[in-house]
Amino acid sequence: HWSYGLCDNIIATNSSIINSIYQLTNYPINKTIISSNPITQDQADDYIDKFEARDLLEIKHSKPVVVYTGKLAIDYNLELEYILKAAKKLPEYEFIFTGGKPIAVDYWKEWCDDNGIKNAVFTGYIHDYQKIKYYQFAADILVSYYTKQGHDVNYNFPNKICEYMLTGNPIITPNYPATQDILNEHNCYFVAPENEHELAKKIKMAIEDEEKSAIIASQARFDVQQNTFKIRVSNIINFLESND
Repeated sequence: HWSYGLCDNIIATNSSIINSIYQLTNYPINKTIISSNPITQDQADDYIDKFEARDLLEIKHSKPVVVYTGKLAIDYNLELEYILKAAKKLPEYEFIFTGGKPIAVDYWKEWCDDNGIKNAVFTGYIHDYQKIKYYQFAADILVSYYTKQGHDVNYNFPNKICEYMLTGNPIITPNYPATQDILNEHNCYFVAPENEHELAKKIKMAIEDEEKSAIIASQARFDVQQNTFKIRVSNIINFLESND
């Protein structure tokens, strides 16, 4: 409380943080501004055709592809478990998980074998991080399903959300407070958290309702292009100068 009181202004990645500071300290809202997690202009301008991306990744089958790009580790594994349990309910789809050191990949492959999951693919660690976007663009569905384990869902804003939005592919994620500045029912599919049954149902619905998914994904790509560093930094500079 003391340190907030000394601030001339506060910049936070999302309004959930600002709202909590206000509730705790009564810090003036008009002295705060949101930075979000911006994208570069190059990212905003970049676009890779889904089928071009699949050719580059040698994804040759016609199955719907569900992609998760994020942390693949042995600890803090609830997010992966929920997605994999949903995958088991959808054997006609392929689930691709990027990242992970060899020990983690081996752990999850064994976990899938033990749980009868045959439609999960693990890429392992991708040394050139710029290649991760090919998996995002190759997807039919992109999933971000982080849990309260290892995250404060009130404040945690995953960087991959904006990366997902750039692809023009539909996103499925819980409706947590930290992402409400940029995600809404018009640009993503919200799903109940920590529930593999609901997650599987929403993935299936998004795959089958191609028209709605295309509209939602297009809106997400449009919305995130308003979230570049140039736009955000310009807003912050103008805000700071007006509050000088």
